[in-house]
Amino acid sequence: MKKLFIASAMMLTSLFSNAGTIGVDVDHVYNKAAYVGGVAHFLRWNDTIDGINYGLSNRTVRYGSNPNSSVASSKLRSSDGWGMWNNFEGSVGKTYNIAGSFDLSPYVGLGYDDGQNGAVDKAYWYGRVGVATGVQIGPGRWNTAITTRVNHEAGHLEHTMWLNNYSIPLNNQISINIRASRGWQNALGIVPKTYEDYTGIGITYKF
Repeated sequence: MKKLFIASAMMLTSLFSNAGTIGVDVDHVYNKAAYVGGVAHFLRWNDTIDGINYGLSNRTVRYGSNPNSSVASSKLRSSDGWGMWNNFEGSVGKTYNIAGSFDLSPYVGLGYDDGQNGAVDKAYWYGRVGVATGVQIGPGRWNTAITTRVNHEAGHLEHTMWLNNYSIPLNNQISINIRASRGWQNALGIVPKTYEDYTGIGITYKF
């Protein structure tokens, strides 16, 4: 999935880019119902072409094990908890000025969930809808978004996230990201309606 992301981002950048960004973020993630933590890696590419916003993202989460977890042991791998999960998404949207400097950017997307450890029987396609906005605060910009999966079938991961990112520019091309997000999900029947907290840092390069 990461190779697909890199190849797609490089191709789109070489063909269309005029003011795009590419970023890498690393978050600590903790599921508060299952008492299972892990590390999430995000790769992101975004660009605006003729007024239309395009994006690619790749998320990989590797969960650790917790012997005190309340989750049924039959649903977890003894060696690595929930194991590794990966999904790849593409999105398209548009930014609308609402008033003054306040903008809203709704978007729709298509994603592929590779399932736990790439298990073939758990991989599936899904849709995504969301809306984002941002405001300048101090030396940086705070960006926030609400996004949720749609078109999932029974047993597929229901997943909604509130994303928050404070981006501080170091120069005209490089910014440091401070991140704090929350996700709500039904993890394939493992833990109904649980939620996860994400906190981390990252870097964005503007090309």
